[in-house]
Amino acid sequence: MNYHKEIPKKIKLLAIDHHTELGGSEINLINIFKHIDPQNIELQVACPPWGPFFGRLKAEGFTVRPITLRSSFLATNMIRSASAFQIIKYISKSFLDIARFLFNFIKILRSFKPDVIYLNTLKAGILCSIPCKLFGIPAVQHVQDLLVKEDFNPVALFITKLLFNIPARIIAISNAVKEALISIGVNSEKIVMIYNGTDISSFTPPSHVNLFKAKYMKMSNLPSVGVVGRLMRWKGQDLFIKAAAKVMNKAGFYVVGGLFWEDTIYGKELKKLSERLGLRERVHFTDHVDNIREVMHALDIVVSTSTKPEPFGLTIIEAMAASKPVIAPRFGAAPEIIVHGETGLLFTPGDADSLALSIDYLLKNPRKAIEMGRRGRERALRMFNIETTYNNIKREIIAALI
Repeated sequence: MNYHKEIPKKIKLLAIDHHTELGGSEINLINIFKHIDPQNIELQVACPPWGPFFGRLKAEGFTVRPITLRSSFLATNMIRSASAFQIIKYISKSFLDIARFLFNFIKILRSFKPDVIYLNTLKAGILCSIPCKLFGIPAVQHVQDLLVKEDFNPVALFITKLLFNIPARIIAISNAVKEALISIGVNSEKIVMIYNGTDISSFTPPSHVNLFKAKYMKMSNLPSVGVVGRLMRWKGQDLFIKAAAKVMNKAGFYVVGGLFWEDTIYGKELKKLSERLGLRERVHFTDHVDNIREVMHALDIVVSTSTKPEPFGLTIIEAMAASKPVIAPRFGAAPEIIVHGETGLLFTPGDADSLALSIDYLLKNPRKAIEMGRRGRERALRMFNIETTYNNIKREIIAALI
């Protein structure tokens, strides 16, 4: 006979996220849990009590519990490649920080008494999985990173495998992420793939004046091509500029996004590259823009230029929701999102010539580009609607209790 734990009428859910910045994982958490029915789920979010993420949570009306962790702790790339001795040495140096984090985490557990813990980041999972197990609270790990087995040494791989097999359920945001988890030894029966989503209805064309277009495109009648996202080296904005140089007289090009962790060096390098290639009047840098919907509606073509495989691609589905054709590299989750030749184009990763050819094709075939955008929105409605994402995640939260 099978015995199942009785599911409470109102589930108390505690979400943990160690970040202060408003990155993709944090935006995803906010978008998902805005759809919670407070009659069925009581949610509290534990995160550092400063920074854009905390501010956005408070502005959206979430109940936030302060919990802090130095951003440098357990730097993912370092841990993956470090020796056992280096890992032990690093953790010993961070002992007080870890102890403070766990002390605050346990205080929240005792006061809130959650039924389920929702681990929104890898670091949250690394630190909280064992305490969850000790307190008998089921955890749901949301994996929004693409873990490559070859990046791990044997010790780091063993630790990662061990910790990832503790949560009751694991949510992978794409098949690429799911396959990567299985490759490092995570129990496939615990993993479910649930695509991220966005509010498709909010991307209908605005009835008011598009302020982004009025500010940055007021003197241009050329088609507009843009790359949207934080200015980070692996995001490949330099590749976008190099491709722009090959089709420079056919469009205006827009680099939309602010610097990450004050990396002013990369921002300066991009502007110098633009000037060196003679693109001063063609490539426009806009810095961070809050209203992503206006950006997507202002652009005619949206480009993703990541030089590393992306676990998903929020800007891709946002562009699709706005009926824009998308060009992205042919690796990571992009081939799952974009149907090549139907909703957008896929190019050879890291190849400026391949990217330029894709841009040139859509500029020369505007009707085809519009049709791709239309089909992209239809696909987004079917597969990447935030309400569907929330309902699927709610199902996994309930499953963790059974």
